[in-house]
Amino acid sequence: MLRNFFYFFRYPILLVIFNFILTFSGFYNLFGWIDIPMHFLGGFLVAHSFILIYDFLNNKKMIKINNKFIFVFLIVSIVGFIAILWECWEFLMVYLFNLPWQGNLADTMGDFVLGLIGAFFMVVFHFDFFKKSI
Repeated sequence: MLRNFFYFFRYPILLVIFNFILTFSGFYNLFGWIDIPMHFLGGFLVAHSFILIYDFLNNKKMIKINNKFIFVFLIVSIVGFIAILWECWEFLMVYLFNLPWQGNLADTMGDFVLGLIGAFFMVVFHFDFFKKSI
């Protein structure tokens, strides 16, 4: 089971590790714009992980979604929830350790939107590249 977890979430885990490297090396301080592709990639890769989980469960006949709209809505909603958890974690780190991570409200909302756009792009890529129909 743990092996499946790392299989499903390997790319988001690598992105989180890369994020820590960028943060603690001071790269974010030099290039603040790097936050934009990181949040887009975060949404893109988390969506990929949950599409892999869906495909895994679908192959085992444990779940079946027949409507593309419902599938897109589900994946994007899950990514939105993960983005909320990420921003709460950032806030908690700022609050507890006085780290300079938290931007203003516009920054946080932009982070959410970028993650959701990344998720939407992954779902479109998934259907287009794999010519999948639900």
